[in-house]
Amino acid sequence: MVGKQFFINRFNKHKRFSWEESEYIGTPCWIRDIFKKEDFDEAIRAPFEDTEVWIPKNYDSILRMAYGDYMKLPPEDKRVPHHDYSAYRKVN
Repeated sequence: MVGKQFFINRFNKHKRFSWEESEYIGTPCWIRDIFKKEDFDEAIRAPFEDTEVWIPKNYDSILRMAYGDYMKLPPEDKRVPHHDYSAYRKVN
């Protein structure tokens, strides 16, 4: 078992640019997700289920970069999970 500091150290070992000098940002886990830093400059509140959450003002640009036309459902045969693990457990 490792703690969060393990991952912070690992991430910092591969960090190449400071936040100020970077034009793009990404997630250390999924390197394919690289976004324009400016898309995260402002946040807005948006409804989510029975509450409101903060989201980037340029959420449309971010979602299109990550998923393409995210408002269109993929064909039924392509609607499969993309995780290597179960994030839930079945309750009877």
